[in-house]
Amino acid sequence: MRGTLARRITLACLLVAVLAVGVAGLVAQRLVAITARETTAEVLARDADLVAALDGATGTRIAAVLGAQDVALVRVGPGG
Repeated sequence: MRGTLARRITLACLLVAVLAVGVAGLVAQRLVAITARETTAEVLARDADLVAALDGATGTRIAAVLGAQDVALVRVGPGG
């Protein structure tokens, strides 16, 4: 015997619910990754604009401004 109609309907509804949750989880994971990448790019662009605006400033002043934002300033020479 295949089971009662109520049991088959219940199992079908559970299967649809599990699939819907799985799809929603995948979509949410992708959206979170995209948002994190965009936010990081915006922060880096803002910091780059700040450093460009302080072009004539001394390294100490630039380090102080960036340090207030919890950003470490590291100089890299031509040799890497």
